[in-house]
Amino acid sequence: MNPVDMIPTMIMPNMVPIIVDIEDDEERQKGEFEQKGQFNEVDRILNKIEKNNPEIFVLLKMYNMPYPVARRLVRRIIRLTLNYQK
Repeated sequence: MNPVDMIPTMIMPNMVPIIVDIEDDEERQKGEFEQKGQFNEVDRILNKIEKNNPEIFVLLKMYNMPYPVARRLVRRIIRLTLNYQK
Protein backbone atom coordinates (compact mmCIF):
# COMPACT_ATOMS: atom_id res chain seq x y z
CA MET A 1 0.00 0.00 0.00
CA ASN A 2 1.27 3.43 -0.95
CA PRO A 3 1.83 5.78 2.06
CA VAL A 4 -0.18 8.49 0.34
CA ASP A 5 -3.19 6.17 0.25
CA MET A 6 -3.02 5.86 4.02
CA ILE A 7 -3.57 9.58 4.66
CA PRO A 8 -7.19 10.12 5.65
CA THR A 9 -9.19 12.54 3.60
CA MET A 10 -10.51 15.36 5.72
CA ILE A 11 -13.63 17.15 4.68
CA MET A 12 -13.62 20.64 6.09
CA PRO A 13 -17.00 22.29 5.59
CA ASN A 14 -17.27 26.05 5.37
CA MET A 15 -13.54 26.50 4.87
CA VAL A 16 -13.64 28.57 1.70
CA PRO A 17 -11.24 31.49 1.87
CA ILE A 18 -12.72 34.86 1.14
CA ILE A 19 -11.43 36.34 -2.07
CA VAL A 20 -10.42 39.85 -1.21
CA ASP A 21 -9.36 42.60 -3.57
CA ILE A 22 -10.20 41.04 -6.90
CA GLU A 23 -10.06 44.57 -8.29
CA ASP A 24 -13.28 44.22 -10.28
CA ASP A 25 -14.81 47.46 -9.03
CA GLU A 26 -11.51 49.32 -8.91
CA GLU A 27 -10.68 48.49 -12.52
CA ARG A 28 -14.13 49.55 -13.60
CA GLN A 29 -13.61 52.91 -11.93
CA LYS A 30 -10.15 53.36 -13.42
CA GLY A 31 -11.44 52.51 -16.87
CA GLU A 32 -8.42 50.33 -17.65
CA PHE A 33 -10.38 47.72 -19.50
CA GLU A 34 -12.63 50.17 -21.29
CA GLN A 35 -9.48 51.71 -22.78
CA LYS A 36 -8.20 48.32 -23.87
CA GLY A 37 -11.62 47.33 -25.19
CA GLN A 38 -11.56 44.19 -23.07
CA PHE A 39 -14.25 44.98 -20.53
CA ASN A 40 -17.12 44.14 -22.89
CA GLU A 41 -15.25 41.04 -24.05
CA VAL A 42 -14.89 39.83 -20.44
CA ASP A 43 -18.63 40.29 -19.84
CA ARG A 44 -19.48 38.55 -23.11
CA ILE A 45 -17.35 35.52 -22.26
CA LEU A 46 -18.64 35.42 -18.67
CA ASN A 47 -22.24 35.43 -19.89
CA LYS A 48 -21.48 32.57 -22.30
CA ILE A 49 -19.89 30.53 -19.52
CA GLU A 50 -22.89 31.15 -17.24
CA LYS A 51 -25.25 30.08 -20.02
CA ASN A 52 -23.34 27.18 -21.62
CA ASN A 53 -21.21 25.87 -18.75
CA PRO A 54 -23.16 26.32 -15.50
CA GLU A 55 -21.41 23.28 -14.02
CA ILE A 56 -18.43 25.52 -13.26
CA PHE A 57 -20.55 27.61 -10.92
CA VAL A 58 -22.24 24.50 -9.50
CA LEU A 59 -18.83 23.07 -8.62
CA LEU A 60 -17.74 26.27 -6.91
CA LYS A 61 -21.06 26.34 -5.03
CA MET A 62 -20.40 22.77 -3.84
CA TYR A 63 -17.27 24.12 -2.17
CA ASN A 64 -19.43 26.73 -0.41
CA MET A 65 -18.27 29.60 -2.56
CA PRO A 66 -20.99 32.26 -2.79
CA TYR A 67 -22.21 32.92 -6.34
CA PRO A 68 -21.04 36.57 -6.46
CA VAL A 69 -17.54 35.53 -5.36
CA ALA A 70 -17.48 32.68 -7.89
CA ARG A 71 -18.58 35.07 -10.62
CA ARG A 72 -15.81 37.53 -9.74
CA LEU A 73 -13.25 34.72 -9.69
CA VAL A 74 -14.29 33.50 -13.15
CA ARG A 75 -14.27 37.09 -14.40
CA ARG A 76 -10.74 37.50 -13.08
CA ILE A 77 -9.59 34.30 -14.80
CA ILE A 78 -11.13 35.48 -18.09
CA ARG A 79 -9.43 38.86 -17.78
CA LEU A 80 -6.05 37.28 -17.03
CA THR A 81 -6.46 34.86 -19.93
CA LEU A 82 -7.16 37.73 -22.32
CA ASN A 83 -4.10 39.60 -21.02
CA TYR A 84 -1.83 36.55 -21.35
CA GLN A 85 -3.18 35.80 -24.81
CA LYS A 86 -1.54 38.91 -26.21
